[in-house]
Amino acid sequence: MAVVRAMRMTRIVATPAVRVAGARALHVTSSCAAEAPQDPADFQPLELEDALSNELNFETNSAEGENVTAEDLKLDLQNAFPGFDASVEAGKTTVKLTRSVGDDLAVTAIVDLCSPDYLPAGNEGEDEEEEEEMPMMAFRGRLTVHKAGRANAVSVLFHVPTLADSGIEVASVMSHAMTDALKADDSVSGALNEDTYAPPNFEDLDFALQASFVKFIGDCGLDVEFAEGVRALADRKEQFEYLQWLQNCHGALEGTSRA
Repeated sequence: MAVVRAMRMTRIVATPAVRVAGARALHVTSSCAAEAPQDPADFQPLELEDALSNELNFETNSAEGENVTAEDLKLDLQNAFPGFDASVEAGKTTVKLTRSVGDDLAVTAIVDLCSPDYLPAGNEGEDEEEEEEMPMMAFRGRLTVHKAGRANAVSVLFHVPTLADSGIEVASVMSHAMTDALKADDSVSGALNEDTYAPPNFEDLDFALQASFVKFIGDCGLDVEFAEGVRALADRKEQFEYLQWLQNCHGALEGTSRA
């Protein structure tokens, strides 16, 4: 299996290996699951403050819940990306990873952990009767490589499929000025000007050039283990942010039910 490859994919049927952000089932509140309402409109609403409190209690204190603290997330971060200096901020969806390669090559990777997208599905087969299958979901990322003293840098836009054991999919490679804005930017797209030259699709490059880029990206630390780290951390980060959201909403509305 290739560690990194061009973003050109056949359609596959698979359940994402991580929870899809925002896709949460309602907890069964009835003593009998068969009698539980099947539509949100059928639930008897509680005061919002009480409903938030109940959800927080479920997530943090029940056997079915998952309480992820800031300390838990810090430890997860260290375990997920050995060899990188990694950081996340509460309320932000991205993780920032930095490392040095050799004496003067600075490597920065930004990955959005909470907003997976559907990748465009390739259509490699010519059989029109071939079963229609779901495209793969993936986390978006940007790798920027900059050599000390050079005016330009190279950025690689990539995807990490949510499917377990999948490698990294390269979307495009760009060369651009290494500006202060780009150094400070933590988005997966990067602070690139709209008029920046758009190179050919990565999959359309000469195969030898593709292979050399792929090897270079792997040498920078973006390999199968990196992809597994993204998938492992994404689920925990999303749960941590969900708990923070519940706590913030509850704190903002506490006391309103008795106003």
